[in-house]
Amino acid sequence: MRLLSSLLAAVTALMIPVGVVSAAQAATLMSPFRSTAGPYLTVSVNGNDIGRYCQGNGYSGAQLVEPNAYGWRCVSPGRQDYLSMTDLCHRFFGPNWIDRTYDYNNPNSWECVPTS
Repeated sequence: MRLLSSLLAAVTALMIPVGVVSAAQAATLMSPFRSTAGPYLTVSVNGNDIGRYCQGNGYSGAQLVEPNAYGWRCVSPGRQDYLSMTDLCHRFFGPNWIDRTYDYNNPNSWECVPTS
């Protein structure tokens, strides 16, 4: 019985919480478990995550230029470009992740979700 309790405690400690977490939290949680996340994890993407993505692509950061989900741009002095939320999800979580938004009018309604 003690062995079963120890095994259950070990498995519970390794489980990834199901629900909505930020991209930064998910990266921390998933780093050793990327391929076993399963189809149940949804990762919220916010302005900080978008800024990190843009900086990783050589920009100064991200800016919201329209008050909707598609209003984000990667920006640098004298430069403003569209960004790919699909590419953001791929870069942060891997090729089996895609983007989705649940509210056109909400700039913070982006999520990354696994496809398999």
